[in-house]
Amino acid sequence: MVSKKSAFIVVGLVLVFTVLFSMNFASAAVNITSPVDGTNYTKTNVLFNISYTNVTDIDTANNFTIYANPNGNGTRIVLANTSLVNNQTCTINACWIILNLTLANGNYTINATISNASTSTDVRGSVNGSENVVFDALAPAVVANMTPRTGYNLSNATTGAYTINVSIIDSLVNLGSVRFNITNASSTQVAILLATNASAGDSISSRYFNATWNVTAFNDGLYNITVYANDSLGNMNSSVRMQIILDSVNPNAVAANITSVGTGHNITGTYVFNFSVSDLNSSIGSVMLNITNSTNSTTVFASFLADNRWSASVNTASYADGSYNVTIVVNDTAGNQNSTNVLDLRFDNTAPSVSLSCTPNPVEQGDTITCTCSSSDAHSGIRSTGSASTTDTASSGPHTSTCSATNMVNITGSGSYDYSVSGGSGGSSGGSSGGSGSSGTTTGAGASTGKVQRTFDSISAGDSKTISGLDSSFGLKSLEITVNNKVQDVKVTINKFNDKPSGAVSKGGKVYKYLEISATNVDGKISSATITTLVSKKWVTDNQLSKDKVALFRLVNSAWVELPTTITEEGDNYVLASISPGFSFFSIAEKVTPAKDAEAVAADTNTVKTPEVAKSSNSMMWIIGIVVLLVIVLVVFLVKKKATSQKK
Repeated sequence: MVSKKSAFIVVGLVLVFTVLFSMNFASAAVNITSPVDGTNYTKTNVLFNISYTNVTDIDTANNFTIYANPNGNGTRIVLANTSLVNNQTCTINACWIILNLTLANGNYTINATISNASTSTDVRGSVNGSENVVFDALAPAVVANMTPRTGYNLSNATTGAYTINVSIIDSLVNLGSVRFNITNASSTQVAILLATNASAGDSISSRYFNATWNVTAFNDGLYNITVYANDSLGNMNSSVRMQIILDSVNPNAVAANITSVGTGHNITGTYVFNFSVSDLNSSIGSVMLNITNSTNSTTVFASFLADNRWSASVNTASYADGSYNVTIVVNDTAGNQNSTNVLDLRFDNTAPSVSLSCTPNPVEQGDTITCTCSSSDAHSGIRSTGSASTTDTASSGPHTSTCSATNMVNITGSGSYDYSVSGGSGGSSGGSSGGSGSSGTTTGAGASTGKVQRTFDSISAGDSKTISGLDSSFGLKSLEITVNNKVQDVKVTINKFNDKPSGAVSKGGKVYKYLEISATNVDGKISSATITTLVSKKWVTDNQLSKDKVALFRLVNSAWVELPTTITEEGDNYVLASISPGFSFFSIAEKVTPAKDAEAVAADTNTVKTPEVAKSSNSMMWIIGIVVLLVIVLVVFLVKKKATSQKK
């Protein structure tokens, strides 16, 4: 017989089992086991699996419906609603189906309902459904900001390792891999480069990928770079292709193609350079002229005309006259440069210097005077020099002979020489040499033995003009005039003398040359004059002098004033550079003491007194006259006074 205690135990066990069984049944629910939370899928062959662990939830399920809800959207999309046919299967505790989806790419929550002929049971919300399930059949997007761009040219001679950059976007899933497939013009693969993520840490956003391509290892030619971008689901984009050209050859600018001018030529004014250039692989990027001399360098860009022809205009007047190297610099679009064509040219925009000398001057009426014309050009050289115009000695008075010369750029310069024809015998008299310096009439000994004149239309303030190319008998190498105000219609006259000029006082010591320099229309406007003279080294030696004992002197108020003189060159002649504040008579002579110069002046009986000396002499005569008159008056007064005293 069963005791009460045993009965209670049996009853308790039954109750516990009942409660546990009830709890197990109550906790049973419909669950989505595929896809699971947070997974990504393409939309092809997607497995959906619904489980129910307690057969009492639904008895003999024969139908189920799959729903997809876009995240953040209450819309419920039916993915499948079907009986147990085809690829749908239900067992004692699960139903499943494989679908090819047509819904939009995106993020979804998956729910389901299972049913039999009389009953249906739902997945119970987010706990049993699947959330953040991504369906993505879209390949990553390759955006436009990439390098190199299509049509780009690279120099494989200078570039070396080139970095290919690309930006990839996938808005739903992570990116998998990016590769650059490189093929040549015949579509043969020559390289495939695995890109690295330059923006690691970004997720589902714009990402930058790059790879290094050593272009020096590849031949010149056309190449295609195809971007292969894969996301983590295997979706691939290979639609973006860049086409570039590798080019290691410099562009061509053959000297023979440069028209109108060649190396060694002279040009003037505005000159147009025309030339043709070409490039084997790329196109021409820019063409320019680099114009240099010993001190400056400028760049002039050329303009494209048509085909392979380019043109550049250069105003040579904006450059100082002289020699220049003109380099044609050609760049192609790959960065290759050709600067091998260099033209050695001379720019010249200055008229040649022309000088005349006529002997004898003055000349007797009816006698013959011979005029010689010479010319020089410091840059392009002389093309032709004319003859001095016909000299006339039939009529007395002042006359002028003229001459012109043309340089190699066809600029013409001219010069003139004034001479005098006397009307009778018994000595010759010449005309006045105008200018701001001394002037006078020369007769007999001390007359000019040669004259040179130069004319200048104008000289701007602060500018200089130089006279050079004189006959060596003048002892004058050059004369440079600098003005402090603008002057016009300037005529410079230079007379040479073998003896002391008749209008000057004697110079003490040994004298090599006498000169007279004058100029018109420059009164008070000369800031300085640089006079460069030539002294024969033989003359210095023969006169037992040393080179530092010779200088240039200027006649000022009947006194010879030594000018600052520097020896700048030494050969057969000493070249002396001197600075003078103005013009007058000059002497290239021995340095002596002022007393010796004064003795020479006092001993000079032929000296023509300057106006200042004459004025001083006249004043002295008046003083002496007044003194004599006073003495006479005093004597008369005393005589009369004595006579009056005697009468008394």
